[in-house]
Amino acid sequence: MKTKFGSNTLSFRIFLFTSIWMLASLIVVALVVLQDYRQTVEKQFEDLITANLYNLMGSVSRGENGSLTGKPELGDSRYRQYQSGWYWSVSSLENKNNSLSSSSLAGSHIPRPEKVNFSSDFQRSYRINDSLGNSILAVEAQVFLGEGDNIYTFRATGNMVVLDEEISKFRQRLILILAVSGFGLVLASIAIVRFSLKPIRSATSQLADIRLGDSDNIVGTFPLEIAPLIDETNALIKSNQAIVERSRTQVGNFAHSLKTPLSVLALEVENLAKPLKQKMRTQIAAMNSQIQSYLNRAMISARHGTITSRTDVHSTLIRLVRTFNKLFPGIAFRYDHPNINPTGDVDTIAGIFAGEQQDFEEIIGNILENSGKFAVDQVSISTRLNADEKGEAIEIIVEDNGAGLSESEIDYVLKRGNRLDENSPGTGLGLSIVSDTLKEYGGELQIATIEAGGLRVSVRLPAISTVN
Repeated sequence: MKTKFGSNTLSFRIFLFTSIWMLASLIVVALVVLQDYRQTVEKQFEDLITANLYNLMGSVSRGENGSLTGKPELGDSRYRQYQSGWYWSVSSLENKNNSLSSSSLAGSHIPRPEKVNFSSDFQRSYRINDSLGNSILAVEAQVFLGEGDNIYTFRATGNMVVLDEEISKFRQRLILILAVSGFGLVLASIAIVRFSLKPIRSATSQLADIRLGDSDNIVGTFPLEIAPLIDETNALIKSNQAIVERSRTQVGNFAHSLKTPLSVLALEVENLAKPLKQKMRTQIAAMNSQIQSYLNRAMISARHGTITSRTDVHSTLIRLVRTFNKLFPGIAFRYDHPNINPTGDVDTIAGIFAGEQQDFEEIIGNILENSGKFAVDQVSISTRLNADEKGEAIEIIVEDNGAGLSESEIDYVLKRGNRLDENSPGTGLGLSIVSDTLKEYGGELQIATIEAGGLRVSVRLPAISTVN
């Protein structure tokens, strides 16, 4: 059985919610990892600038006249590149002109923040933009240099573009890794969903076999979650079959118990006076008609109630045609059956009637019998499958080449007990039984006269269409 993966399937819902959860989880993981990486890299970057600041402190001293001296070499050529964002400077708080700075500053100065306080060890770090708009991280400390109480400010900076580039590369690698992982997880979720729902697909396939009449229960080992459902379904099918069999038996017994007394009454009526005899005959006939009608309905309802009732239309029609060709030797009953391939196998099945074979034979048998009585020499049977708002249906069309009927005659023969041909044996209940049976199955009966001559009877029945 082919697995469906539409938007209204359990497979799709599990896959959708699993995928959404995995996608949300991957996004959260990406944000957390990226944030943690950013904090780590920023801390390392600040530690690097701080190390440069301490190196700067060890490379600058105060001369005899108090002026700053020294040639700091911080081991990074970017401190010599003009306005690279990598700067250092040393200045006295008392004398702003007493200062040293990196060649990258080229006479300019490092901007100072407005509201960033020093820590308890007289050190602070801050982000700020230089004159070219470079975003820089600055680490600043105020210390005593040599003897005396003069305080000197040391600053070292680094360009944040280096940090941003490194974070951007890491972000790209992280997205690529998570995208590949997510794709793998999606494929894994599809495989998991298909494997996990395999027992349900198996049960669905077996239910389809039961619906087609190929099986009468669900077999196999199922997971604990659905095993009770399978057991209850099998129990329901078994109970349904038992109820149907019991109903059939009771209906048969009821029919026998009523028909026997009526037969006795019919015999006794013959001994009565003529006026009373005719009256009793009419009433007994009416009683027989009503009993037969309700018994037929009860039996049809019992048979129609089983979920395993299925009839192969093609093979049943072939059998009926053979029978009626023998019953009416002067009439050619022809079944325009489905295509037959060169091997003789049926290439296209005419359809499966969703009901009992006995009911199907009674419906079509009554129609064929009437057609055989009034046809000149030919009766043709054809089938077709169609579907509408009521569902799948099979239509059986019976046409004869007799004289046909007028609209009033058609209305007349559809009434219970009415017959146009009083010379033929019968009760006149044939078409009324057909109508009752069709009513129980939700089918339809249409009778029309053919313009070229003859009568067309169309029967529509619920069906399960199958094509090989």
